[in-house]
Amino acid sequence: IEAKLKKFADRIEPAIQINLFYLFAYAYFKSSQHRKALLIANHIINNYKENDKEDIYNLSKVFLLILHYELNHSDLLEYLVPRTIKDLKKKGKLYQTEMLVLNVLQKTHSVTTYNKARNFVKLREKLLDLKSTKFEATANTLFDFEDWCNQKIMQFKD
Repeated sequence: IEAKLKKFADRIEPAIQINLFYLFAYAYFKSSQHRKALLIANHIINNYKENDKEDIYNLSKVFLLILHYELNHSDLLEYLVPRTIKDLKKKGKLYQTEMLVLNVLQKTHSVTTYNKARNFVKLREKLLDLKSTKFEATANTLFDFEDWCNQKIMQFKD
C-alpha cells in the first residue's frame, strides 16, 4: 500500500497523503516495528510542509523523537528534543501533552531505570489530568500517549 501511495502521490492531495503515511507509521509503531515507523515519520517531515496538514506534521516531529527513544538513540535525543521544543514553541503549536512528553524524553538519557519508570508514572498522571481539556484532546486522538506510558511503566517493572 505504501508503494502504491508513493506511486500515485501526484494524484492524491498532500493532506490525505500525510494522513495515510502517519497512519502507516503509527501502525508500525504499535506493532513494535520502530525502524519502519521511523522511516515513514522521517518521510513525513522531509517530504511535506507544515501547512499540508499542520496537526499531523507537528505531531510527527514528536512521534519521531518517541521512535528515537524506542530505538535507544539517546545521543540524537539530546540534540533533537531541545530543537523540537524551540521550533514548536516558536510556531505556537506545542500542546501541553507534547511538552510533557518532550520533557520526559529530554531527561531519559541521564536517569536510572527506576527514575525512568517514575518519570513515566508522573507523565501518565499529568496526561490523565489533561485528557478532559478539549484543546489537548486533538493530540491524544492522533497518538495514544497514555497507552505508551503504560507500556513503558510495565517495561521498567520487568
